[in-house]
This record gives sequence, structure tokens and C-alpha cells, in this order.
Amino acid sequence: MATSWTGPLFVIPQQDGSHLVGITLPSGKWEEGSCQVFDGIGPLPPTGFPKMDRVADLNGWLSKKQAEGFMFKASTLDQLANDAGNGIGEERTPAKAQPRVQDVQSNWVIVIPMVQLRVSDEAPIGGSWQVGDVSFMSRRAIEEYLRPPNIHAVLPSEHAEQVLHETQAFAVVQRTGTPNDLWKTVFREVREAKDILAATDAFYGARHLNSGFNLQGYPIVTARSAWFVDQKSPNLFGNWGQEGSLQPWHLNSNWHTNITQTGITELFSALADPALEDSWRRQMRRAAACIGRSLSSLERSDAFLQDVFALETMLTRPNERNGRVLSKRIKGMTGWCLKQHRPHYLDEINDIFEARCDAVHDADYGSLTTEHLLLADLYAKNTLLNIVSNRAKFPTKKAMIDVLDGWADHENWPEDGSYCLRWVGNATFAPKALELAFW
Repeated sequence: MATSWTGPLFVIPQQDGSHLVGITLPSGKWEEGSCQVFDGIGPLPPTGFPKMDRVADLNGWLSKKQAEGFMFKASTLDQLANDAGNGIGEERTPAKAQPRVQDVQSNWVIVIPMVQLRVSDEAPIGGSWQVGDVSFMSRRAIEEYLRPPNIHAVLPSEHAEQVLHETQAFAVVQRTGTPNDLWKTVFREVREAKDILAATDAFYGARHLNSGFNLQGYPIVTARSAWFVDQKSPNLFGNWGQEGSLQPWHLNSNWHTNITQTGITELFSALADPALEDSWRRQMRRAAACIGRSLSSLERSDAFLQDVFALETMLTRPNERNGRVLSKRIKGMTGWCLKQHRPHYLDEINDIFEARCDAVHDADYGSLTTEHLLLADLYAKNTLLNIVSNRAKFPTKKAMIDVLDGWADHENWPEDGSYCLRWVGNATFAPKALELAFW
């Protein structure tokens, strides 16, 4: 039997005589004897993840799993801690076994569960949206996808339950290699695609809207708690707050209408446009991912720096990473709109780079304000929008830079329709926007 899972199985007794079984322990301190531990091997993980399963008859459950091809050997928490290899039990292959599945070179469909993503099965989404070679699928769509000819045979129901569990949306990608090797890179690649998809929020939403999604296991919310004890009286005040992606993110017809109206839907075709220089496409992709990571960030400094990274990726070359050049390029790309709405926009652009330098070179975030972040949002998203909207004029970064430098030098932007200059977002900020809750 070729095996695809080896690792610990934890069993926690309950007061009613039942047991919780799972391949991970809940967070907290677990001492020897507080649970049973088995070193296991089998065709698939025997339980879901990360939740534990409740079983009424532990011996019956173990016998059933053994009949399905699992083997369990009693172990201890101390033994697991001492075993070699990432904290999992010793890897054993039965005699006369084939190579472990995780070491098999093949073509794989990799299914990654998503949290708080909802993919509509209705038109125009139709259950799936493509970002590069990563597909974001609804549960219904992936159930239809996991059939021949995409895979060699229909998954048995128990295997389908292991793969799909209770998840509502998935990222799906095809790769060639061994699972052990692909594991090291696929999450970075899928997360970049997720961040590009999340970046579209910048073009019709606002930062104070608390919806979002992520790969299962990645952070989506943060919380803070504090008690205030009065030194001069018995007064006591306690508070607890939560921020982040508290609501699901919907990939549906409303989303599609919004990105079409703003024009950022062209981002997805631009990232695959063979008329663009390869390195330029890669930089667009990375910049879009930075904007998505900025929107998903739970701290002001992280969000701000991701915006600045996006701007530097799009607007400067390696030997030009300085404030003067970056400020000039931002002016060239956005000055046609900002000069009408923010009279001091040139000083504000320079302030952005100074705040960036304080953070990067001195770890000093004291001068970084919410307004800095919102301005960086404006610069980054409108730069990306105008690059993809004028990609026929900007097939290379050099072509774009030559144009922007001319516009900035002469403060003369075209009004004859030769370029499609677009703008999204309010150039002035409402008080609610400036009260944005950030750590």
C-alpha cells in the first residue's frame, strides 16, 4: 500500500465517555497524560483539519480505520517531541511497499481550502475565476472538477470528504513534481494569486469595510484587550476589540460589475498579455499582489509599506530607488488629477517617501499617519489602473517611464484621448476614513 499520510493522532477523553480525535491539538499547554497519542500511517489524514472529530466508541473507530488501511502505534507527547522531522512521528513504510505518495513524481491537482471566500455559481463567475494558472472555485465547481479527465477516477466519498470537508471555496492549481517538493513553493504562488484577486477591492471598496479572505490557516483577524485600573479610585475599565476580515469576501456579479466599471478587470488580461515584456508583466503581478497584501494587512505600517513596495516596483528601476525619482514618477502618473483636488500634492508625495525612509531605515513609525496610508493607497491603485489601461502604449517599463518623466517635467498631461487616464477613489478623505482602526 502506498501511503500519503504519516504523523501523530491525538485522542482527548471527554466527560461523557466520548473522545475527540484529530491530527492536531487545540492551542494551549498539553502535558504528558492529558491525552492519548498514536504514531500513525495511512492513505489520507484520518480526520479533518483543524477541527477534531468526536467519536462515541474509540475502539470501534480505531478498528474501522485499521480496516481502511491505517496503522496506529501508541506513543507519547515526549516521544513526538524527540522524533526527527518537523515534530511528526517517525516515517515508516511497510515491507514491500511502493514509494511514499509524497515522493512520487507525477502531475498533481493541488486543492487548497480558502477561508471566508464565497465564489458564485451564477454568471458571469460561473463557479470559478482564474488568476494566472490558479483557479478560485466554489464547492460545487470543484466537486465537478475532481472527476475524469482532470483526475484519473472519481474520488471515493470518504476521500472527497477529507479533501472538501466543510469548506465553501478553494484555490486549485496543477503542478508537476513530488508533493514534498511542491509543498515548498505552492503556497507562496497561490497566496500571490489570492493577493492579486484581493487587490481588486481597492478599486471599489474602502479600507473601513471589514471583509476579506485568505488561505486556510493564514491570519484574517487580530484582536486587542486591555484593562485600565485607576490608581486613585476603585474604577476599573476593560475592553476587547477585533479588527480585520470579519466578513466573507464575495466573488459574484456585483464584484464583476464593479471591476468592469472601474477598468481594473483589464489587470487579469494584462498579466497574460504576450505583447508586454515578460519582466514587465512579472512586475505588474508583484505590484498588484503588494496592493492586495496592503488591503489585507492588520497593521498600518505593514499596509503602508506594501503600498510603497508596489509603487517602487511599478515606477522605478533598481538604480533609481530614491525619493526624488519615485516622487517624480508618482507626479507624472497622478498629477493630472491631484493638482485639481490637492493643492499641496507635491509636498504630500515627498512626505510619503520620507515616512517610508523613517520606517525602513530607522524602524521609526511615529510620523506615519492614516492619511499617509490613504494617500499611498491612491497613488498605488491609480498607478496600476493606468498602467493596465494603457498597456498598448506601455509595452515595457522603459516606455512608460519615458512618458511619465515628460509629463512630470512639463506638467502637461494629454487631453485629446490619446491616453486613457482613469481615476478611482476620492482625492479628499472623509473624517470616517481618517478614523480608520489600525494597530
